[in-house]
Amino acid sequence: MAKQRTIDVWDDTMSNPVPCRDERCDARILWYEIVKSGKRMCFEGSAVPLMTKTDEQTGRLIAVMDHDDNHWRSCPGADHFRASRR
Repeated sequence: MAKQRTIDVWDDTMSNPVPCRDERCDARILWYEIVKSGKRMCFEGSAVPLMTKTDEQTGRLIAVMDHDDNHWRSCPGADHFRASRR
């Protein structure tokens, strides 16, 4: 059985749910800032953290998310967005 992939995001950076910009996708997505990189990552609006923990240095809450809840895994326009960033 494969190990579940997780990603740590700052809980206080969660955006309000917004509609995906792809006209074929009706998903509502949430944006979070990734702890390690500072980049933003989108998740399905129904995504729930697997657990939360507190960063010892800053006291900020970290949400541990299932990497498979990343919106780009299910969005029909994911390739379009990747290509447009080049």
